[in-house]
Parts: sequence; structure tokens; C-alpha cells
Amino acid sequence: MTVRRMDNVGIVVADIDAAIEFFMELGLELEGRAPIEGDWAAGVTGLRGMRVEIAMLRTPDGHSRLELSRFLAPPVVADHRSAPVNALGYLRAMFTVDDIDDTLARLSKCGAELVGEVMQYEHTYRLCYIRGPEGILLGLAQELEQRASEHKDVTTATKTLVDLETRFWQSLVDRDTDAALQLLHDPALMASSHGAMQFDHAGYRRMAEQGPMIVTAFALSDIEVVFASETTAVMTYCVKQTVAARDGVTGEKGTILDMSDTSTWVHVGKRWQCVLHTESQMDPTPAK
Repeated sequence: MTVRRMDNVGIVVADIDAAIEFFMELGLELEGRAPIEGDWAAGVTGLRGMRVEIAMLRTPDGHSRLELSRFLAPPVVADHRSAPVNALGYLRAMFTVDDIDDTLARLSKCGAELVGEVMQYEHTYRLCYIRGPEGILLGLAQELEQRASEHKDVTTATKTLVDLETRFWQSLVDRDTDAALQLLHDPALMASSHGAMQFDHAGYRRMAEQGPMIVTAFALSDIEVVFASETTAVMTYCVKQTVAARDGVTGEKGTILDMSDTSTWVHVGKRWQCVLHTESQMDPTPAK
């Protein structure tokens, strides 16, 4: 089994109050403080008679934590806080910040010192190392406009594709074949448990307007979009759809189908078009 997550990074300090103040100024949030001692703790660390005070701090996104520890017993036996960057086993934690210059200005008031220089890596990051409380080595990174813009573009494209997929399903309910054809590449491919079928726009129109079944309602959920490139995206989602016979003979309210769907979109010209749609049907249930 693979590791599930990294819970926290631990740093041993002499002055835990000053360290907490420093990291809160950096932007971390204090989750709590607590004394740790007892046979269970000594068994984990191998330090008999261990007594330590810890403080747990959380990054604003909630995904990472920093654990500060101050040993009361046994006494500290080693100190590598001021070791050079290339020291074996040395600890360095890296934090992403909004504005590296503003962060340095604020942290300098808490005693932080720049190790080298603030450097720029290509057009993506500004980076530096600093010495924090008690000489602890930390890294700071600031995403530059281009990288932030790339993230924004991905978010915008994701919203666009979700809207297009929703519009396609709505075109089925509205029986608006022209609206659907604007979203489909010519030709496109559909794959399901019944096999794969390639069709051009004329073939889709025949299927949509003359097929035996129609979609009367739908709901999309668990939508995820992955970009294989700037011009290709794969969307996975679940759809609960209600289908009924076009002639109204088979089941007055139709049948509810739970499906796991995948659609592949490509950016052609100035718009996105669906080139591949695959679906996996779950057990159907009669609509109530």
C-alpha cells in the first residue's frame, strides 16, 4: 500500500513562543499546544522520561502542518540549526507566499535574515532561503504572474467545459439537435457497453431525431477535468438521466439510468468540441 499523506514536518526549538509568533506572522494558523509525556511517547521516540511541549500550526490551505517541539527532558544533545545548506540530514521547509518582498519585510521584524539573494527561476517563481527563529532554514517561493495566469486559464477552461457538457445534455432534453451539433466534432466517436460507433453530424441528427429513446431529465455530479495539453481535455462525471420511449408507449415516466461518463474535448479554431464520449451504465430503475 502506498503512503496516504504527509501529516506534518517537525522542528525542535528552544523558544517555542517566539517560534509560534514567527510562523503565525508568516501566515500559519495555530491549531493548539499541548504537553506530551508518558510511556507511549517514550516508546515512540526511544527517549525515556521524555517531556516535551508541542505546538501544531496549519497552513492556510489546510493541507500541511508544522509541529514545533520544545524538549523539557531529556536535555537537548545536538544542535544543527545553523548548519550550512548542504549539511547532511538538514531540515528545510518551503512555503509559497503571495508577495516575497512583503513577506521578507514582515519577517525581518521577527529576526529573519536572508541567506543569499532573492532569485528568479525562468518566468515561474521568485525564490529565496531565510534563517528564521534560532537560525532555522526556510524557503520562500512566489508564483509569478505567468504561472498564476496559467492557473487562472485552466480554471476558466474547466468552467467553460463543464458549461458545454451541461449544455449538451440540456440539448437532449430540449431535443435541440442544432445546439448539440455545435458542440460535437465532425466526425465524433461514441463508445458504450454496446460497442463503439463513429458518426458525422448527419448521422447524429438521424439518431437524435429518429431514435427510439429520448432523454427527459438529467443531473451531473462528481465532475473532474484533466488537461492532457492546452488543446485537449478529458472530463469524467456521473450523470443520472431519465429516458423514455419517443412514442410514449414504454413506461409513462421512463427509466432512470445512473451512468459513469467520460468525454474528450479538443480546442478547434476558437471553440471546444467533443470528439469522444464513453459511458458505462449502472442498474436502471423505473422513474417514480
